Parts: sequence; structure tokens; C-alpha cells
Amino acid sequence: VTFAAQHSIGWRFFPAWLQAFETEFGPILSRLRADNLPNCVSDLMRCEVDFVLSYESRHARGVETSPAIRSLRIGADRLVPVCKPDSTGAPQFSIDGSSTAPIPYLQFGPSAPIGWHVEAILRERDLLARLTTIYENSMAGALRIRARDGLGVAWLPLSLVHQDIDSGLLTMAGVDDWAIDVEIRLHRLERNVNPVVRAIWTFLADRVDRPLV
Repeated sequence: VTFAAQHSIGWRFFPAWLQAFETEFGPILSRLRADNLPNCVSDLMRCEVDFVLSYESRHARGVETSPAIRSLRIGADRLVPVCKPDSTGAPQFSIDGSSTAPIPYLQFGPSAPIGWHVEAILRERDLLARLTTIYENSMAGALRIRARDGLGVAWLPLSLVHQDIDSGLLTMAGVDDWAIDVEIRLHRLERNVNPVVRAIWTFLADRVDRPLV
């Protein structure tokens, strides 16, 4: 069974989810292909992978709705604005308050649809005018490194940065209201008749209200 996932999902969520899944379902022979979401979807449509994992929020979809693709929720995460703290523990770059000073922004590249969820809230709250993009990358892990280096603010999955926040390497750059709740959804082709794929899907659909992680 082959899974494809956005880089940021494959980094932390997927290994924990797969371990929990196999504990409940039983061991499976699987592989993960981490890539940008459009490539993951293309691979799915060509039947090169069995499942695709993606983010979805009220701000943006992950995989577009299609009669050919089935989808269900398997988890959740939050995209949170983080930056390096100063010597007092306060954010070096705060997005709260009335200051009009430019804020250095570590932005997801155009090939990373995770950025759609972030851009929507920035436009909704008129924050774009205060942000100055200084670095762009499609991988959350690369943005995390730049944020830890003190170069700016990035919206990153909490599953990726919670240990950095707990250890003081990163801090929230704004109040909790700036966080973006995202679902993690699993997608497969309706025409996929692989019996293992069907069994996995049935198992997850029966417990959709009880995510594994």
C-alpha cells in the first residue's frame, strides 16, 4: 500500500498515525511518498499511489471534490504563527498590536497548498500589508529552521513545532486566535479495487469520529 502526503504531514503526523493504525488494524506493508500536493494528486489519478493525505480548513480545500475521489477525516492539526523569542521570552516579531512596522515573513512557496490556508486568514485580517517576505520554501521543515534562526514569522503545523515551543526555541508570534485549525484527510480513488485498500478504508470509515491520533 502506497501513501502520498504533503511534506509537512509526512514529517511528523504520518509516522505517529501509521503506528497507531497498525496497532489497531494490524501490520501492513506500506511506503510513503512525500511530495507537493499537486504531484500527490497526479500520482493518485495515475494509480501510482493508493492514498493521499492532505490538509483542509474552512479557508481552503486540499484535494478538490470529485466523484472519482473519496475522502474522510483521519486527524487534525493547527497552523500556528511562530518566531524566535527574545531574551525575555517574548516574540521577536509580534503580529499583535497596532504597530505598523514591517514583519519579516517566512512564506510557503506557490507549489505548497498549505500556504492557501494561511494566505486566506492574512487577507481576511489585512495583515499582508505588514508582512515582508524574506524567504520562501514549499517545505515546512525549511521554514522551521529559518524561524528558529530568528529570521522571521512562519505559520507552521503545531505537530511540527510543539517541541520547539516547549523548549523555548520558538514562541507564538500572536494570540491563539491567529491559529488555523486544519483537518487531515485521506483520499483514494473510487475505482481502486485493491482488497487491502478497501479493508483499510472500511476500517477508518467505521471510526471516523474516533481519530487514531
